[in-house]
Amino acid sequence: MKRKTLLPLISSLLALGLVGCGEEPSSDGNNENPSSSSQTRIESSDLNSSSSREVELKDNEISFKEGTIFSKSYDGTPFSFSIDDVILKGNGNVTFTYKVKDSSDEAYAEEAPKRVGNYTVKASVEETNEYKAIEITKDFSITAKKITSLDSLEFLYSKSDCFTINNKEGALSKYGILDGDEVELNFYFDSSNVGQTLNNIDFVDIGGKDANQYDFKNVNVDAKIIARVLSLPATLSFSRNASEKRVDGVYKFGLDDGLILGEDEVWLINKNSSIDIENPGTYTLHGSDLEISNPNYKVNLKDDDIITINVVDDEEFYMSINEIFSISGKGIVFSGVINRGTIHKNDVLEIVDLGKEVTVVSIESFRKELDSAAKGTEIGILTDLTSKDDISRGMILAKKNTLKNYSHLKMDFHFFSQEEGGDRKAPIMNGYNPNFHFYKYKESNQYKYAKSLAGKIVISDSTAIAPGEDASITVYLNEDIPLDLGMEVLIKEGSNKVVGKGVITSLEDHDSSFEAYGLCNTCGKFRGETIDAFATENRILIDIPLEKGKVNYYKVITTSTDSSGKKPYFVYNEDELEVTVYDLSGNIINLAEYDEFPGGTHFIKAKCKVDASKEGDYTQILISADIA
Repeated sequence: MKRKTLLPLISSLLALGLVGCGEEPSSDGNNENPSSSSQTRIESSDLNSSSSREVELKDNEISFKEGTIFSKSYDGTPFSFSIDDVILKGNGNVTFTYKVKDSSDEAYAEEAPKRVGNYTVKASVEETNEYKAIEITKDFSITAKKITSLDSLEFLYSKSDCFTINNKEGALSKYGILDGDEVELNFYFDSSNVGQTLNNIDFVDIGGKDANQYDFKNVNVDAKIIARVLSLPATLSFSRNASEKRVDGVYKFGLDDGLILGEDEVWLINKNSSIDIENPGTYTLHGSDLEISNPNYKVNLKDDDIITINVVDDEEFYMSINEIFSISGKGIVFSGVINRGTIHKNDVLEIVDLGKEVTVVSIESFRKELDSAAKGTEIGILTDLTSKDDISRGMILAKKNTLKNYSHLKMDFHFFSQEEGGDRKAPIMNGYNPNFHFYKYKESNQYKYAKSLAGKIVISDSTAIAPGEDASITVYLNEDIPLDLGMEVLIKEGSNKVVGKGVITSLEDHDSSFEAYGLCNTCGKFRGETIDAFATENRILIDIPLEKGKVNYYKVITTSTDSSGKKPYFVYNEDELEVTVYDLSGNIINLAEYDEFPGGTHFIKAKCKVDASKEGDYTQILISADIA
């Protein structure tokens, strides 16, 4: 029983190494092994020596497994490593940290990289009771994601040649751009017109903070500009004023019709040449007869859709006179094609060139008498005039006070290229003197112009205009003629060489001197008759028809004396004429201060006070050295 109670003590001694295996103490505390030469004693010094002894640690070994991936394409997720990617020969806790390649060791961080770049990973193993700490590094990379295609891109016409797509709301996700990445693509086309295509990545500007996460090299690009789709009113019944410059126009689209850009003018127009919708009236067309005037737009219209167009007359009447003849006992007849507006029986009109008033007695077209006639109608007009003196072909018959005479105008001009039917190859220079054709009308389905005048072109924005170019020009005509804004002008060189067309944008009144004494100091035009040199009979005799209120202008050039040395005198009937004389500076000459008419150049303004008592009556101004 006593031996059994010593077992716990023996276990403790064995653990401390103080008692060898196979030895056991006697029951009285002495060693019972006869081979032992001395007693074993437990002393405190032996215990202290055992607790301070150092344990030698083993070397740890760690390496990345064969087949571990060290490069990937950008996918927006962290590129990280784990214990599953390494082989550890030993033990200890393994951690992974990351830095940008070639940066300092202080840059190592626990967060794994997501973005394109070259990096280094460090795998670290902690020291244990058996194994030493160890770490290894390995370079790895995230490469840009390859974008292979930017196809089926359609951009709505916007008057710009540059279009932008950004990745907001994943607009580029179908091409491989990750949702949330900020990428912006700018496509640069050759022009802004519909039908333009782009097939080269070199003309695509790539931006945004995430753009370098993607590789766009050699990407297939297929982009184009498409038309804006317009909608028509459901009724397909339209009205157009005759004053609209679009004589083939059926319907002018506005901003409410869909996607019209503010500066664009877009018409649904008639392309059927067998149906003329230029003049007032109601016309029926089919969808197949129509097209859009601006190819950057389109409209959903079926070929069998029926469309009606009512052209409303909203213009003031005018007509260029083609023929003039007299009907005995009835009056003077003018024939021509109505250029604009509508004429009615009993209308009071004016021969604008002469300022002469006429009343319409009757209207006839192709032997049929009419109460009225509209634009485009070929007519004969019987008037209350009794004489056709001074009236000539090309003069304008218009509603009274609706047209004025001008010779100074501005126009938007287009110089025809040879492909457009132009006959002039050389540029137009400042001071060019062509012929200008006015009063366009349509006869036998052909456009003609009733009047032609010579004039001079001044180019506003440059020194020359080349064929095919547009320009704003100023025109000085050799004569005053009735004109209005928006009139179309054909420009020719000689009688047959077509140069271009213009539309009148501004009409310039002559300065005050033009009304005072007949000379416009702005354009240099003189509106009257020039009488040069003293007559051989020592007199200048000016015949003036008697027409009350009519003003006549004369430019008179005289010497201070005649050939015999006499000074010329100035004589006229003050009861018949109101006469004012001006010098070259526009100063009024008071003839009462002179015994004679002064030599040099002077302007005479003579206004009639009375009408003729019979046809052919006239009065005179006499400048003569021989009063007798």
